[in-house]
Amino acid sequence: MKQPPYIKKAWDELSNATPEDTPAAFVELCNEAFRARLVGDLSLEDASYQICGAIMNDQLEDTPEFERVIDIACQLELPAQHRSLDVADEERSWDLMQKLISDYSSGKREGITQRIRLTAEKYNNNNQIIAGMGGWIVVKYGRPFIQIGDKEIHKQITELVRHIDLDPDHEHYLATVQKKLDRMTVSDFTIKAEVVNHMRGDGHSDYHSNLAFCGSAGPEEMRHLETLLEILSDEELRTLVARVGITFTHGDEDLVRDDLEGVIDEAAREDFYREYTKLIESRKK
Repeated sequence: MKQPPYIKKAWDELSNATPEDTPAAFVELCNEAFRARLVGDLSLEDASYQICGAIMNDQLEDTPEFERVIDIACQLELPAQHRSLDVADEERSWDLMQKLISDYSSGKREGITQRIRLTAEKYNNNNQIIAGMGGWIVVKYGRPFIQIGDKEIHKQITELVRHIDLDPDHEHYLATVQKKLDRMTVSDFTIKAEVVNHMRGDGHSDYHSNLAFCGSAGPEEMRHLETLLEILSDEELRTLVARVGITFTHGDEDLVRDDLEGVIDEAAREDFYREYTKLIESRKK
């Protein structure tokens, strides 16, 4: 691969940038890579390779858009036979990279949300972890919902969240919830809570439980999930969401089907398939 001079220049500027100048230098590198593909100087793989190379730059780690762009680029830079996306998905991913960089440059940053990552751990007398599970609290559609497998932990967290005297859309809402939850003890489990940034459509498993669809499922599995949901009635879908441990703290009566389908991918696979099978089998009775 022959590197165009303007790409080399952008790389030199990124390599020598101060921490304050690194974001602007990365944006410039991305824009030059986009231009290189547009004018035919680089292929999709080679242009993505240039962006993926920034993965080792620690100064980019705290910006969700940059992490997402690098994640996409590192998928697209693989040889075609090793990529999991079809051609249409590759082009959509390329377009998403351009949009993320454009939105960051214009100050929109509409794709960022925050959520609380929950970890519940039980220790023995030697302070060794003997049991544990993960979960989430995230605000969607103007209300918080909670996903964690243990019913008693779920109940206690739900009760605490209900008494938070802030609107869920308030900028300090999740931070307030996190402070009240962190180090709380329920049924011998110690709760750890951490507020993390999340990009809509993000594939980083760091942002999700690796047991859940969201964050670890590939395109084929997500399409399969959509197919399974299509045959459910609205009431069956509502029941399924509740049974897999996803609960809105202020009820779900006014939520429409799209809202429910938008959160079901947070479910752990084992919980989903177990409860889904029960629903389908109940139709036969």
